[in-house]
Amino acid sequence: RIMVGTPAKKVEEHLQTFSYSATPSWPDLQLIVGSNQLQTQLQQLAALGLNTLHYYGGLERMHAMMNQAWVSTVMKTSKATGISWLMTLDDRKLFVPGWPTPAPGNVSTDAQLAVWSAAVGPFAQHFCEYVSRFEVLNEPNANGYTAPDYLRVLRNTSDVLRAACPSARILGGCLVCGGGTMGGTGCDCCAIWTATVSAADEYDEISFHPYRFYNPDPES
Repeated sequence: RIMVGTPAKKVEEHLQTFSYSATPSWPDLQLIVGSNQLQTQLQQLAALGLNTLHYYGGLERMHAMMNQAWVSTVMKTSKATGISWLMTLDDRKLFVPGWPTPAPGNVSTDAQLAVWSAAVGPFAQHFCEYVSRFEVLNEPNANGYTAPDYLRVLRNTSDVLRAACPSARILGGCLVCGGGTMGGTGCDCCAIWTATVSAADEYDEISFHPYRFYNPDPES
């Protein structure tokens, strides 16, 4: 995933404007906690120019991460090697249950947002010193959100994050891009993109995920 961090050192010159984050295997990280291997791998990643690791957090996972000692060890070791975390906050079970056929009007209700806020606030505060960026929802244009739904979640989450972890940057948009278009067939991407741009005060940076789902030519 091309995302955030310092420009990678060992890439072609025309890519120096990009920054990079990597999504590790969480079970594999757990296996090497307590050994020198964890610190060694993080140091090797930092030497490549990577300064951000990425992970996803839904309601269940956020709760679990705050209550697992080995997660704190990973966070502390990462910080010691100059690597911070980008956390993507999303929970389709909460916001779009039954997706890909969610019930109309069953997205980002007041009750759902209250449950969400109650989980996001403590999580962000707990890991604030280790997380440099929070991404609000994962690819909403491909996961059943309409533009109004997305804006409600973005505004709510932004308020919670700024109160719980003022030092972190908030990423809006978080759109999946495939085949040279923003989102591909059947996605509400253009509307969500327009809505995101219109609410620029709710976030600090725009993110997008430029996969090549429909185009096998890497030169394009």
